[in-house]
Amino acid sequence: MQTKETSVEGRRKWLLRGMASAVAASFGALTGFAFAFLLPRRERAVEQRIFLGFASALGAGESRLLTLPSGERMVLANTGRSGGAGETFQAFSSRCPHLGCQVHYEAGEDRYLCPCHQGVFDKDGKAVSGPPAKAGQQLAAYRIEADGNSLYAVIDLL
Repeated sequence: MQTKETSVEGRRKWLLRGMASAVAASFGALTGFAFAFLLPRRERAVEQRIFLGFASALGAGESRLLTLPSGERMVLANTGRSGGAGETFQAFSSRCPHLGCQVHYEAGEDRYLCPCHQGVFDKDGKAVSGPPAKAGQQLAAYRIEADGNSLYAVIDLL
């Protein structure tokens, strides 16, 4: 049989152990938060597919100006080159990197033209003449995927 003193002493030990455990758990949690704050997060690129339209609606040599959900505008062109459906289509930002004017695709020349200062971009979006060429600029490209007759732009989200 326990006396009153050993019973009180046992409760004190139990209470001290509980408090020590709580302090240790709090310290562990704070240490975890400190490491999460100090160490850089590894960002994983997240891709989003955005439906652009049907391949059959855009004939060889034709282009369309499209607006993405982000508000960015792109020029989608059917270059008519051989290959799969995804290879005949290209998409570039419609904004010229020189002054932000809207570029358009010229099918006969297989190039993109900025009307502001006659900046010319080749079929791959690289500036070949005008002020953008002097600055070594190029159009921002979008990756296009074809799924049957449907065309999608693949956008990286971070």
